[in-house]
Amino acid sequence: MRTNHFTAFLVIALVVSCGGGSDSSDDSAAAASACCKPAAQAAQAATGTQPAELDGLFTWAQARFPSLFPGNPGTASGPEYDLRYYPSSQLALATRNGGVYVMGTVTNNQPIFVGWRSSFPPMSPMWYRPVFYDADSSVSGFTVIRDANTLRTFWRQLAPSAPPDINFSDDMLVALMGRNSRGCGAAVDRVEIVGGVMRVSYVDGGANLCPNGFYSPAQVVAVPRFEGRVEFVRVTEVDWQQILRNPTGTWGPEFRTMVISDTKQWEAVWAERHAAYAPMPPVPSIDFARRMVVTVHLGQASWSCSAPAIPKIVESESALTVYYRESPPMGGGCPGVYVDRTVFATIPRTTKPVRFVAA
Repeated sequence: MRTNHFTAFLVIALVVSCGGGSDSSDDSAAAASACCKPAAQAAQAATGTQPAELDGLFTWAQARFPSLFPGNPGTASGPEYDLRYYPSSQLALATRNGGVYVMGTVTNNQPIFVGWRSSFPPMSPMWYRPVFYDADSSVSGFTVIRDANTLRTFWRQLAPSAPPDINFSDDMLVALMGRNSRGCGAAVDRVEIVGGVMRVSYVDGGANLCPNGFYSPAQVVAVPRFEGRVEFVRVTEVDWQQILRNPTGTWGPEFRTMVISDTKQWEAVWAERHAAYAPMPPVPSIDFARRMVVTVHLGQASWSCSAPAIPKIVESESALTVYYRESPPMGGGCPGVYVDRTVFATIPRTTKPVRFVAA
């Protein structure tokens, strides 16, 4: 199900295209100075140290609405907002307390709420809608379809039925067809924007998609229209075990992730995590010859029903990805106390880069 943030952005785009706001360049400059220009100057010196999902939000918006958010300016952090300012459109895209806002000349420099960060890619995966599945197709390969003519040509090879009705102004199709190198079909697992690229992660279909090895399955799904590059990445689930969730400790309000690869580092992290407590809880034993530790810290919360979770960890040829999200902890009751929202987990030892992505 789609969220309404597309509508909010499109309304702002309509106002901009119709010449909304002041026509005076002096007024525009003054307006930018009032709310955005100081942040814009700070953005020019930004080092890009924001959490990955924050930079990913800006990257997604720039690719999805290039007329509103042209270019790729730096990210500025202030006491109220993290934002990027786009001088040519005189708009700023900002986040505050989990909300996403647009402000600038056309909004009279008032922040316009367009949705919660958790509803935007890549904080949540992009929606995708199954359009077609065939257990045995004569077509093979990965395909992206962005217009009706390409769809008609493609569909004549795929099926005798009429092609689906797709609104290519908003959507496009991605297709995964034929057996892969493992001799089995593929199924879409997740669609997300990573570093300005739409990544379609897929898993081997297993026996349900190629029961006797002679079939060549095809799956076609609709996704939000994206003008950038699309890559298809095969992933497999990783064997991981949770060590602790919301353990006692004080790491403060800042978001952080970490990969711990040896005993010395693990003991130092554990001691830092529990610096305010005596006696310190015993350090969990980890076999670092075979395993590593990953941790996600979402900052502090004022009630105990806010906790981090790792729904899954997957591996591709080039990286290992830890997906995390905020979810209620196990058990009942939610006392109103401050908690450090942290989760530790072990994963198989790897030399591949480890990335952390909000699920």
